[in-house]
Amino acid sequence: MSARDGELYRVPLPAGGPGSRITDTAAALPVVRKYYLHGIAPDGSALAAIVGERTEAGVWTTDVAVVDPRTGATTFVTRDEHPDDGCAWTPDGGTLLFNTERFTPGTAQIAALRTGPDGAGSTGPVPISGDERVNWFPHVSPDGAHLLYLSYEPGVQGHPADHRVELRLLPGVLASGARIAVLPETLVALDGGQGTVNVPPWAPDSSWFAYCDYPVAD
Repeated sequence: MSARDGELYRVPLPAGGPGSRITDTAAALPVVRKYYLHGIAPDGSALAAIVGERTEAGVWTTDVAVVDPRTGATTFVTRDEHPDDGCAWTPDGGTLLFNTERFTPGTAQIAALRTGPDGAGSTGPVPISGDERVNWFPHVSPDGAHLLYLSYEPGVQGHPADHRVELRLLPGVLASGARIAVLPETLVALDGGQGTVNVPPWAPDSSWFAYCDYPVAD
């Protein structure tokens, strides 16, 4: 789990109990570091996380990283000036999906990056979405058939709450990085954004997913 102190923790199930810290943000000082958990590799060997860092000059960056759940060792999959966020694994554990502004500055789009669970062997991100909308938080269904993501109106910066958004669906084959000529299906339009589908929402049998909306009173 993520925590407000910027660390990742392990909590025992099903009984619950005290959490044990996995990461160590103090190791990055004087850079301020925060971890945000976004997924667990299908074989349980690694965590997919977004790592935010603030330099002494006050500049924030966000990158995709793979974290060893035993040691907290962090391997950066992206490490540059482009805002990257919303990472998730494909069911085979061979591809990381995330949203990034590297292809269209100021507008987040969904990308796929082939990589091993340890973050090694990455080949560079390939764009999947490429429209005028701002697209965040990709999630492939466990059976690999569907790619769900959150879509904002053009011009939205970041992933704020209380916006008119859409939940969109693409064939899961796109998660491999092979783009095909197909338009996304809009499943639902709602008031939401931050928190709607930040983390994996699919049921294990791929027949449904959960999401949060924020009804606005008249």
